[in-house]
Amino acid sequence: MPIKVEQLPGESIIIATVSELSDSQQDVPAMFADITQLRLKIRGTVVLILDFSDAKVSFNQIAVGLGEAFKGIKAGKADGIERPPIVILVGSGVTTKVTSKVMTQMPEFANGHMCTSKDEALVLARKLLSTQEE
Repeated sequence: MPIKVEQLPGESIIIATVSELSDSQQDVPAMFADITQLRLKIRGTVVLILDFSDAKVSFNQIAVGLGEAFKGIKAGKADGIERPPIVILVGSGVTTKVTSKVMTQMPEFANGHMCTSKDEALVLARKLLSTQEE
């Protein structure tokens, strides 16, 4: 499977690990359907880590994917999810960095962050969640 979606046990952190996007218009909506199902079970703030660190994707695939992600967030709102997640994009390539800059210009991703490793993203996610709880 090109995208694996999982919730960390006992935490409000969802990780979507992207290895490839063969068809952004099909893969990303399926990913957000999985994310929405997990988010419906979580109360409060959620951090969504989008891990592209090992992904084989082009900028065009990511651009299409962002459009589909926007639709996924809107669909989540329709399903009863009030706030978009805090998004952390993981990757170190030029494509990921450009995507991060584009994402932060979109209101749904305005509270987005960029990390170069999954471990760094997990540390940041836990820090962000702890400040939300205060």
